[in-house]
Amino acid sequence: MMLQEFETLTDIHPTLELWELIERAYNESKLDKLIWCARFKMNENGIAERLARDADALATRRTDMLRHDLNQARMRINQLENQLADAKAQLDRELGWQPATDIGTNMSEHDYQLLADDTAPMSELDAIRRIAHECGFDMSCIKLVPTVETFDVNKHQKCRVSGTYSRLPVWASTDWNYIRFDVCDNQWEIVNGELMPYYD
Repeated sequence: MMLQEFETLTDIHPTLELWELIERAYNESKLDKLIWCARFKMNENGIAERLARDADALATRRTDMLRHDLNQARMRINQLENQLADAKAQLDRELGWQPATDIGTNMSEHDYQLLADDTAPMSELDAIRRIAHECGFDMSCIKLVPTVETFDVNKHQKCRVSGTYSRLPVWASTDWNYIRFDVCDNQWEIVNGELMPYYD
């Protein structure tokens, strides 16, 4: 008997577990499907209630097993993540990673935060005007860049990004300011009044 036949004959729509038990009970009975379905629908000898209870118990066992398997998988994932973190830390020590000084932003994030906490950010237009005035660039060629990066370098002179930070232009005074911008294909920062190239 197919599930669709059972549902048509009984107007009952069983769960996966209940259907599994119904199908087994029907196959063991050797009765005609019409008779068996009629008896099931009438709950003859409590068959429908018994199979429903058994199906609930089966669903509970399966849920418990799935929960157990999920917990085991999570524990294994945590174990593997810890092993990977340890391996990465060991590799980093062997490669001798150190902060790079000739690439990325020319102002530390600590100093920028001190500046930003002290002064409100500039508008885009004000920042572009300030760059043009201080550095002589054509305003139409200036593009503000809102993020900067810091880098590490290893003993093989290979670099990697160590941090990415959001940076709005801030101008507190002629010697306390910061703006990150590009002009055509050239990358620049103004750091405390000094025009400095930005390399990445």
